[in-house]
Amino acid sequence: MMSELKCKLTLDRPMIYEIRVPGVLDENFTEWDCEISIEGNTEDDYSCISLLKGTFDQAALIGFLRRLYSQGSPIISVICVEDS
Repeated sequence: MMSELKCKLTLDRPMIYEIRVPGVLDENFTEWDCEISIEGNTEDDYSCISLLKGTFDQAALIGFLRRLYSQGSPIISVICVEDS
C-alpha cells in the first residue's frame, strides 16, 4: 500500500487512514470525531469488522488509536490510503 502513495509521509501532514476493528460500532461512536465515517463489513469467515475512515496527522492518529484502546477495541489494521 505504501508504494501507491504519491506523497511523502510526515508527522504533521494530514492523511486519510482506514482503521479496522472487530465487531460493529454504532453511529454514537462518531461523537468522538465527526470527520470519521464508519462502515460495517463481513469478512470471509462471517466475522463482523468495522471500518473507520478519517483524516489524521500523526499526533491525531495516535490519540485516536489510544481512544480505541481505552474503549477496549482491538485494532486489526491501520492503513494510510491517500493524501487528504
